[in-house]
Amino acid sequence: ALAHLNKNKDIFQKIHFSVIHKLAWLLRDDLKTSKELMQFAKDFKISNREKALLNDLLFNSQEVELSSNDKTHKALLRKFGKEIYQNILLFKLLQHPDESARFEELNKLAEDFIIPEFPISGHDLIKIGYRPGIELRKILAKLETKWEASDYLLNRDDLLKNILANKGCK
Repeated sequence: ALAHLNKNKDIFQKIHFSVIHKLAWLLRDDLKTSKELMQFAKDFKISNREKALLNDLLFNSQEVELSSNDKTHKALLRKFGKEIYQNILLFKLLQHPDESARFEELNKLAEDFIIPEFPISGHDLIKIGYRPGIELRKILAKLETKWEASDYLLNRDDLLKNILANKGCK
């Protein structure tokens, strides 16, 4: 760990990493489960906010690959929200300091991207004859995938037309 820190000290001096980011980086190989993290947080009197950030950095950061395309990163921004996503990016930069150019691109994407809200709800599908339950959730998930694939361009009417035309968005 110290060799990595010394080798990449320039990046660490340029960008402010919180103590929690550094702690997560040091603990990344030792804490394997949320239960272990909960015990660590209790033993070291870590606040709930810091514990939540550690959890995101240690266990949700695997979903974020710097090499993924921007469409994937937009979906991750929707999933995590800007603050958590940008914290995960910082953590990734700690792990891969040679990727600082990509980090800057993705950080700019996060700053500029206005996270859209999915325009359809279960109530919309119930209104057109679907019943609440697992099948409705599956259809909503398929519609959301289509919406994300369209780069969030499909609106509520487009999605409802799609579901009616395809009888279940198949």
